Amino acid sequence: MADDIGGAIRKVTPYYYVSTLPAPISKAGEKPSGSIRVRVQKDGTVNILTRVGAYPFLNARVFIVKPNGEVITPAFKKDYKYTYLDLEKDPYDDRLWVSGIATDTVNNISCGILERFTVKNGAIGTETFKTPIDSLTVDNKVSPQITSFFCGYNGVKYIVINGNAIYKLTPAGVFTQIYRSLRFGHETTITGSLTSIVATRDSRTI
Repeated sequence: MADDIGGAIRKVTPYYYVSTLPAPISKAGEKPSGSIRVRVQKDGTVNILTRVGAYPFLNARVFIVKPNGEVITPAFKKDYKYTYLDLEKDPYDDRLWVSGIATDTVNNISCGILERFTVKNGAIGTETFKTPIDSLTVDNKVSPQITSFFCGYNGVKYIVINGNAIYKLTPAGVFTQIYRSLRFGHETTITGSLTSIVATRDSRTI
């Protein structure tokens, strides 16, 4: 698990024994700071999504630690400015997905993104899905971020936009808002900010 405040990676056994994993060190001598997501694949590869810099943490960096101890810190693609916010595993093929926001700094246009967490040509992120602006609520059309998401067992992905609205993305690419009558957000005292989402195995209950 990621200890965001402590900037560490904790390992919790089924018997609730907690230990701290040694911080990986990149070839440039960097260590993860403010780790926000950790996902482990079947081959033992540890994938860490971490913050860099001081508050308000405008960027996030990726650390991939292979079972042999090799540390990979891929660069971001150069077509946009990327900020990643969530990292989740696909239950079908053990591959990972990453989400966040991408900004065209030339035209100052942003969109929420969901990408394969795959290194290609030295940079992270492939097969990018961009949230269609016309499908978003009025208050989420400006600087939409995929703040959290869940990979369902039926190929469906449930996507949280700006922490207050849930959308459904089908394998066919259909992107629609669900639970339109509910409002999630900091102003809601019962639910709080919508920072994570999970579903049952049949993806019918959230």
